Amino acid sequence: MRVWLVSIAVSTLLFGSAVAQTKTTNLYSETTAGKLSPAVAGALPRVYVPHVKSGDVYVIDPATFQVVDKFTVGGNPQHIIPSWDMKTLWVAGSAERNGHSH
Repeated sequence: MRVWLVSIAVSTLLFGSAVAQTKTTNLYSETTAGKLSPAVAGALPRVYVPHVKSGDVYVIDPATFQVVDKFTVGGNPQHIIPSWDMKTLWVAGSAERNGHSH
C-alpha cells in the first residue's frame, strides 16, 4: 500500500481526542456532537472525498455541496485517514499503477 501525505487541517471528522475512553455499551460514544478533538475547534466543516480515477482528493463544503478545493495525490487514493492529533490527513490507496480497478 502506498500512502500520500496531505498536510491540511482536519475539520469535521467525528472523532474524540486520542485519549478518550469509549463506553463498552456504545462503540460510537465518542463520535457524537460535542466530542470533537480540541485540535479542530473552530475549523471549517469540510468533507474529503478521494477520486480513484483522477488521483485527486476533493474538498467539499457540506453546507453548499460545492467543491472548494482539490489536491492531486496521484495513484489510486481510496481512504482519508486523520492523524492521531487531527492536524494531518493521510491518503491511502492501492499499489496499482495503471489506474484500473480489478
